[in-house]
Amino acid sequence: MNARLPLFFLLLNVLSFLTPATTSADDSAIRETLARELVRVIGSDDECRQMVESMVVQFRDSRDYTPEFIDTFVRLADPKECVDQIVSLYAKSFDLETLQAASNFYKTPAGKKLAAGLPQATGGAMVLRQQWVNEIVLIANSPAPTNSTAPSYEGTEQLDI
Repeated sequence: MNARLPLFFLLLNVLSFLTPATTSADDSAIRETLARELVRVIGSDDECRQMVESMVVQFRDSRDYTPEFIDTFVRLADPKECVDQIVSLYAKSFDLETLQAASNFYKTPAGKKLAAGLPQATGGAMVLRQQWVNEIVLIANSPAPTNSTAPSYEGTEQLDI
């Protein structure tokens, strides 16, 4: 019986090459489709569009940018490219099951509520991280730190998260 075991594994190995299997290209295409659905469900496509629109308004309000620059920016800054980059990142970062589960979750009432609050929460988290880093840099640059307490995050109560 032990003599047949290597033959069994050899046969199994040969058969694995003969059986049709999902190729990595198929898997990649499915992940991209699921990632695109997830981006749509969580609103990242709208965020990309709003970001470009907001930047154009800021450029126009500023005296630092020429009309030619603004026109070129508008021509080059296609929100679809931003979406495509996010889709590619998600498709490479997550497996099929995770993408499907996340998409399904964000279609639920709780998921929709979370997705709606993510931009503000993410913005608040960015502010907190920057404050934290700034305070650590100040402490690290001090000639003789007087206390080693953790930084406080004053002003965060103004965030409507």
